[in-house]
Amino acid sequence: MRTTEKVVLFASIVAIIVLVLMLLKPWTYGSQYTLEYLRGKAVEVAEAIEQRHSVRLIADWSVESVSLTLAITKPREEPLILSLEYDRLRIKVPVYAKEVEVIKGSPPDKHFEHFRRASVYHEGSWVIVDPKPTVNYYVVEEYGRIAHVVEVTLFVIKGKLEPGVALSYANSSKIVYLRSYDYAGIVSVTIDGEVVVRLQVRPQNLLKLMIVYECWNVR
Repeated sequence: MRTTEKVVLFASIVAIIVLVLMLLKPWTYGSQYTLEYLRGKAVEVAEAIEQRHSVRLIADWSVESVSLTLAITKPREEPLILSLEYDRLRIKVPVYAKEVEVIKGSPPDKHFEHFRRASVYHEGSWVIVDPKPTVNYYVVEEYGRIAHVVEVTLFVIKGKLEPGVALSYANSSKIVYLRSYDYAGIVSVTIDGEVVVRLQVRPQNLLKLMIVYECWNVR
């Protein structure tokens, strides 16, 4: 075979290989497979948190602290403003999301839940497990007075996350804020400006705010 024919044949083979690679994009399939795998693991972690079950973190997760502001306001009264934090987990993935994709639960712009739920979403280069604050409201009688109870539960991780560690529920602790009212009015409780509850209070009613820190250990 002549040299010129060999060169043409070689160039043709290279062109075919390049075309096949462009069509099949094996690296794309590999990235997509990794993404789906990590998304599945994120859902497993979220469900374990919801059920307070231990879960082993076989991938390279990291902890991200989220700051939020809780405010209790009532006309003609000084508001109660609290700066709080909770933790969420995230893992880097090989596929970038131009728009937030909710995989499970509620979107990132929702600041709390009324029932126990951990959301999962793909945002940018990260898949995030977000156990948003859980808020419960109920009314009880304490010492002959009506008490409006607002309970906010925050998810907190103690320890460093590494591949292979187990994340498990350890304990809960709480801080209680108590306020008494001398006149009737509407009280609003908000988290980052989003209304949690609006309630009608009467003279001698109490407002009991309980901040519950749900601690999870790494071992």
